[in-house]
Amino acid sequence: MISIRIQVSLLAATMLPAIAAAEPPPRLDRYDFDYGNLHAPVAAEWLSDDRLVIVESAPPGIRVVEQLSCSSPIPIDCLRPSGIDAGPDDTLYIVDTVGNRILHASPTGETIGVIGSSGDGPGQFSAPTDVVVHEDRLFVTDTGNDRIVVLDIDGTPVRTMGTRGTKPGQLRRPLGIDVDPSNRLVVADADNHRIQLLTLEGEPIAQWGSWGSFPGLLQEPSDVLCIGDRIVVTDRLNHRVQEFGSDGALLHAWGMHAVKPRQGQGRVHYPDALAVSPDRQRLAVVESFEDRVQLFGPHDPDYVDDRPTLPPRTGIQSHFGPTVALDDRIMVVWEPEARAALVFDHQRQTPIRLTSIFSRGEGPGGFGHLADMHWNHEAKRLHLFDRGTAQVHVYELDLPEADRPRFDPTMARLQTSRRLDPSVPMHRIVDAEQTRSGSWLLLDGPGGVVHVLDSNMEPVDRWGEGLLRQPTAMTISSDTGDLLVLDGATARIHRMDGTGTLIETIEADAVPGGLMTPSGLASAGNGDILVSDAGTHMVHRLSPAGSHLNSWGGKGIGHEEFWKPVGIVVDDQDRVIVLDHGNHRCQMFELDGTWLMTFGAGRAYTPSNRPPLDPKEPSEP
Repeated sequence: MISIRIQVSLLAATMLPAIAAAEPPPRLDRYDFDYGNLHAPVAAEWLSDDRLVIVESAPPGIRVVEQLSCSSPIPIDCLRPSGIDAGPDDTLYIVDTVGNRILHASPTGETIGVIGSSGDGPGQFSAPTDVVVHEDRLFVTDTGNDRIVVLDIDGTPVRTMGTRGTKPGQLRRPLGIDVDPSNRLVVADADNHRIQLLTLEGEPIAQWGSWGSFPGLLQEPSDVLCIGDRIVVTDRLNHRVQEFGSDGALLHAWGMHAVKPRQGQGRVHYPDALAVSPDRQRLAVVESFEDRVQLFGPHDPDYVDDRPTLPPRTGIQSHFGPTVALDDRIMVVWEPEARAALVFDHQRQTPIRLTSIFSRGEGPGGFGHLADMHWNHEAKRLHLFDRGTAQVHVYELDLPEADRPRFDPTMARLQTSRRLDPSVPMHRIVDAEQTRSGSWLLLDGPGGVVHVLDSNMEPVDRWGEGLLRQPTAMTISSDTGDLLVLDGATARIHRMDGTGTLIETIEADAVPGGLMTPSGLASAGNGDILVSDAGTHMVHRLSPAGSHLNSWGGKGIGHEEFWKPVGIVVDDQDRVIVLDHGNHRCQMFELDGTWLMTFGAGRAYTPSNRPPLDPKEPSEP
């Protein structure tokens, strides 16, 4: 059946371009085919000659698909690519998020030129994510600066549009951008959970959407694509694609994934980007989380589609997000789909959930895009660092006795929600730590700096300027109190003392085979350093001096395997807990890599009750 559908799509591509141009574009929701085993694909673009270019991020490269034949990876001159668009001559404009620039390249990967640099001035970028070529202009989502940058095709700055905020024309983490047939900009305004229409000069026209899972609502829209008079949106945290009319009316929603990870054939999982073929008969949906690109063809009324458009909400699902906090017996995990912080007593035979803290919208206690969480068991306070609303929320937890754990929905009480000094760009913070003296360290990823705040969260210093490129995580060494900072761009670990002075740098080659996409960092009681690498699906342990001690994991769904692990913490028994993000669970190990437990919001597995695992059927606790 799949091969028949592919042949129909290819026939349409070669014989019906004139008809497709004259008729309204079809609804593209029928699964045809997928390209799997890719290397973290982040974007795709069809060329005028019907070749599909897929952008991969780990390592940076492109693949060219021609007549269903996918090329080997072609390296490109990018640190961390994201969006892509093609110019009228089919040359490529690829966004380099970490390099803060636009790479102009040929369809075979050769560099033609580079546009832009780091900063917030005209023609400069901070963590840009997407680009659209329209006539002789480039429109770029300058995500770290919460704006759109407009340049001439040669890179000459023209204007910037937008400021951070929630009003019409303002933006919070813009991710995707396109231009519709009426010459209106369409923007995926991710942390406002909406789509915005703007004039080419940046004046607001319309906006729609708000946070939620009901069809028509959005959870962190990641890309937009204009196909005729329709606007197609990747609704990332709802795991679906939604289609709207040019007036914002919902036309269609589809693609919600099933319960288990790795399922495809039309079910999508954290969709990132979209591309449509020149004849508008095929839609590509890019899923970096699943290392694949799925292709969809025109709607078939005889095709039975059992894919739900709403996520299954029979209680909290174990969609553990990228951040985790731990101190003493309490572990807190972020659940982005439900906008909830789940609090566990993890020092039981299996972890017991004590409470869940849910977001309360945009007001006090309302959170939506957490950069980090910090739990202090002595003060019994939980700090939530929210990039979405640029606030810090503080909750006090009235914990039960250790020998009498129980679930209590009223256990957490909001103490305060506050904004930090404007010199600290909360919307760019990626990690936070509290020192032994009570001061706070906030890691600005796009800015490449550590903001130092006193115990009252007032800024007092900045560390690492000129040293850090694109830091992703940090931790305080358990034995010395030094600060360890993981730089995702260079895959280095920098050790700083209590004044921010660099003590030493651990190079990437300290790990055999190197680090591809290092994401999490932790310190054991003896000072050993733990690094999780989402690119290689591994965990590595280094000595305090940086020598390699051991590694474990690998890509998979079984116990002791990972799928894009992110957050990592070590408890007071030197047990390593890894947030196995892609498999929607946590796993616990000894320092030598011995597996101890797999758990989620529901079940837990240990060596004593470890079930046989069908490699085709992932187990989700």
